[in-house]
Amino acid sequence: MTTKRRLIEEADRVNPIVPVHVWRSPASAAVDVVVVTALSVYATVHAQAAAALPNETGGFLVGRVGFDARDESWHLAVEEAVPVTPSEQHPTYFQFTWRDVDRVRTYREQQGKALLGWYHTHPDFGVFLSDTDLDKTHRVLFCEPFQIALVYDPVRARAGFFFWEGAQYIDPGQADWREFDIAFADAPKDEVPATDLQTPLSEPEPEPPAPAPTGEAQGT
Repeated sequence: MTTKRRLIEEADRVNPIVPVHVWRSPASAAVDVVVVTALSVYATVHAQAAAALPNETGGFLVGRVGFDARDESWHLAVEEAVPVTPSEQHPTYFQFTWRDVDRVRTYREQQGKALLGWYHTHPDFGVFLSDTDLDKTHRVLFCEPFQIALVYDPVRARAGFFFWEGAQYIDPGQADWREFDIAFADAPKDEVPATDLQTPLSEPEPEPPAPAPTGEAQGT
């Protein structure tokens, strides 16, 4: 066992260490984005995705965001995955409501955190954003320049981040540089508390009359 590994696994320490995954946009991108994700987030996403198979599912990403004006780079710390219970779900799409959006906005305000974006699954379809994902969900709900989308294919065990590269421009396609294997099995259980997928974000609210945003996967 290496010294690096012993550092992560040491149980009794004054300063806890949270296992994370670091992802960065490629040098060729118009915008520099660094995403640091707690492995507990991936554990939540994977558990939800596995339970939903063969259907799609998803939720929101909550954490903290910073901007370095020196090199104009965004730095995101993804601390929580907040699952939704889809109002409708199928192998190629799922649907959530404006009430889910209102709840997560209330939750992030109460926690003093930022709504960094959203995630959803593409079971055996690969990692990309469909036209529906982009036009009906991301552009409508996550249009701030730092907000991201995480797509996870639980069948192929691959995931990838999508980010704004300019005003209303995002590369939605599949790319090797984007993808990675979700890692979560090695995260120390005593340091990465599991997220209760059934815990409500707030007290139930009346259903608003607005149309529900959707996510849809289309094979390429």
